Amino acid sequence: MSKKKPGFQPLEAGLKDATEHQKAVVMSTISGRLGLPVFKTVETTKEKDEAVQALRKWITGVPNQMNDLARRFWECVNGDEAHCSIHHVEWTEIGEAIHDLLNPGVQIAKQAAHEAYVLAMIQHMPTKRWAILALLNGKLKPTDVAFSGGLINLEVVKEVSDETNMTDTMFRLLNRTYQVTGKNARSIASLLTSKVEQTNEEARDNFRERVNALLNQTTPGLTLEKVKNGESGKLGFSVRDTNRETRDGGVLLIHSDGEKICVLDAAGHFQRRTNEIRTNGRTLLVESLSWDDFRQPKMMEYGIYKDLRFLWSVIKRSEQSNTEIELRQESRQAFQKACDAERATFAAKATVSPADWLLKKMPGTALISMSGPWIVKYGEKETPYWYVSFLAERTADGKVRIVEFPERLKNLFQSPNLTELTEPGDTSGNLAYPPSAMLRKAYAIELNRSRLASETDKTVKSE
Repeated sequence: MSKKKPGFQPLEAGLKDATEHQKAVVMSTISGRLGLPVFKTVETTKEKDEAVQALRKWITGVPNQMNDLARRFWECVNGDEAHCSIHHVEWTEIGEAIHDLLNPGVQIAKQAAHEAYVLAMIQHMPTKRWAILALLNGKLKPTDVAFSGGLINLEVVKEVSDETNMTDTMFRLLNRTYQVTGKNARSIASLLTSKVEQTNEEARDNFRERVNALLNQTTPGLTLEKVKNGESGKLGFSVRDTNRETRDGGVLLIHSDGEKICVLDAAGHFQRRTNEIRTNGRTLLVESLSWDDFRQPKMMEYGIYKDLRFLWSVIKRSEQSNTEIELRQESRQAFQKACDAERATFAAKATVSPADWLLKKMPGTALISMSGPWIVKYGEKETPYWYVSFLAERTADGKVRIVEFPERLKNLFQSPNLTELTEPGDTSGNLAYPPSAMLRKAYAIELNRSRLASETDKTVKSE
């Protein structure tokens, strides 16, 4: 019969359990810097008392140790290949130290170490998608260097396939859904959701900057129509996706000398493919842009034909009518303007700031808004709701309800009793999903902002 895996237990119970089993703790130094518990049999009451005190001291100190190790861990790997190579030895030693801390040899100490590790790694994790994936899977891209602290391996997070009933212990990343398990699942899921949101927002900002940098290199006055007519210069332009299911659009920067076209740079889904075409030195005849099809010439190698046909199809795809583009832009601008008006109306009715309402649980009415889309999945179909904002109220006795929301978002607020006061609970009271998850996500975002502001203030004062 297999030995039953010990469950997590409160600190006092764990210390009592350690005493009853006559296990003592002495402090030793690992790798010259880490104090880790070593267990041995004790005989006297005095030794038992000393064991409990030593264990308590270790548990109290492990968050600070883990916080320092997590910060240095991410500093070592958050850089280019040369940076990572220089810090590889230090990163390896840090990984071994973290592994030692996560496996102290007694359950109550292991519980404290795991909780400290998860929180510290999330807090110091860079707002990069590779970093989140590395923490989940325990592998650092692109070399797939493994470390033992992956959240999936530690059974803190698991990937789930059933996405129809999203809960506040679940989050999405790169079209995959994950669920946090165990103790503090809600708060950990909230922190990870906030980190994913920050990462997505930063990725969008970086992409917009890159797009603008490419478009700004366009020769003044040059258009695709003029390139087709033989004018030379640089031209940056957007290329739409083939359809909603096929994400193959982006922004392309080309150069034409009047007869041939070459790729200079690109951003978006086809960036890798177009960069290969540039590296291969392919050039496309300007006259081919007037063709209805691009067929393989008899003497052209298939690899060259494949590159040129792809480039030709990308450029041709960008030739949608200016009227269609303008109508789409006008529609987006009108929608954003209407959403801004909604938010301004709600803000005028708010009596307390979102930060005070969420973090300090102050009574009053607050404007809650999402910076990115809130995605709801129905079967295989994903529906994004953009510019989500609503008013939430908390009474003096801690009860919470949704006061007002836009008519266009009524599908998100169909759960019963949302406008009735709930019993006091956590940040979201006891509201139903999805508003409860929205409030927890907003809480995580405000909490990270507060921590960042505090760390920045400390850094400024220290300087």
